[in-house]
Amino acid sequence: MNSFEFIIDSFFLRHISAPIAVISAIVVLIIIVTSVAAAKEIKKNKKEKDGGARDV
Repeated sequence: MNSFEFIIDSFFLRHISAPIAVISAIVVLIIIVTSVAAAKEIKKNKKEKDGGARDV
């Protein structure tokens, strides 16, 4: 009976926390994507600056 109650409790907890987990996962993905994009932009800017310095 205890294990059955535990399964019900964990199911309800999962049901309640699922949207929170999804939202947090989306937030983490957005942070990763933006940081990767920012890193690429920084690399581009560095390359452009280096290229400009070499041209001069």
